[in-house]
Amino acid sequence: MKSVRPGLATTLCMSVCGWLGCSGAAGTSMGVIGTCTPSGNHAAQFVMSQAKIPMDNMQYSLDLDGDGKKDNKLGLILSALKSTSKGVDPEASINSAIRKGTFAFLLELVSADATFQSDSCMATHAETGTFAGSGMPMLDGSDLYMANRDVAVAAMTGALAQGAFASADPLASTTPIELKLFLPIASGAPPLEFDIVSAQLQLTVAADGKTLHRGELHGAVRKSDVDSKVAPGLAAIFNAVLNDSMGMASTKKSVADLFDSGSGTPDPACGDTCTKKDLCCKNPDGSCSQPSDGKIDICEVSTQSAIVNILDPDVKLFDAQGHYKPVAGAPAAEKDCLSLGLGFDAVAASF
Repeated sequence: MKSVRPGLATTLCMSVCGWLGCSGAAGTSMGVIGTCTPSGNHAAQFVMSQAKIPMDNMQYSLDLDGDGKKDNKLGLILSALKSTSKGVDPEASINSAIRKGTFAFLLELVSADATFQSDSCMATHAETGTFAGSGMPMLDGSDLYMANRDVAVAAMTGALAQGAFASADPLASTTPIELKLFLPIASGAPPLEFDIVSAQLQLTVAADGKTLHRGELHGAVRKSDVDSKVAPGLAAIFNAVLNDSMGMASTKKSVADLFDSGSGTPDPACGDTCTKKDLCCKNPDGSCSQPSDGKIDICEVSTQSAIVNILDPDVKLFDAQGHYKPVAGAPAAEKDCLSLGLGFDAVAASF
């Protein structure tokens, strides 16, 4: 095991100050790290070795808004993606990127217990990175990774008992933990960006301290980020399917039939430029789609009837002023975030 590295100590200090209301804290705080104050100095580092993607809204779910029901709409999005694009397998794509070292979800645990089995307040430090060695990672505890220092880390705390850890319940926090993930859910397409709020982490440390099992990451994405990042990301994935020279013709046809046939919500302002009257939608940049042009526009995804319901928010986590304030049972029109969750295993690593 290692001593806690300076970067993590600084992040934890900033986050505790954000919680306690300290003055003069420098840097960027990622919010409340929990309901306890960590005091350990034994550190262990890990990298995700296997991603487990939900295929429904019950897997890897957590109640984020206090209505007593567990939330995870990411499962519906990914199952829809897999069914509409037969050649796209989100779980296989992410795990392929993990094996190649092009995607790395990094975790550092800091505990007062050198065995990482029991601690009244253990700290976790989550960030993303890439493999820093040559070739591909071995995922056997010997790999070195480089953390992405351009993306802020997420610091969380919680109790550790018999190796099982759960960070603070977001409903008990006053400021949501934030975490950015770029998930490579389709081979040959740009990663899908998720700016996660209300992040919560669960995991179990193996008795030998070398692996993590039953890991779960929960959280939500603001509706504004779904519109500006997730929907465009899905359009990019569908375009990658259409442009894949090795792709199956039947898969390309199913994607084109669903998204490139004028299936988006028509915009009257596009009438003059539309090659097929009343079948063109308007993109966020003001441009208009053209049906059957071999290109999937953002609006052809975001306003497509089969996708609209899937991308609609399912929880309300912020008030009108943007302050974190989860509301149970909010009307559909007031919901502002889309819930997500995924599972994982991890192995020892260094970064």
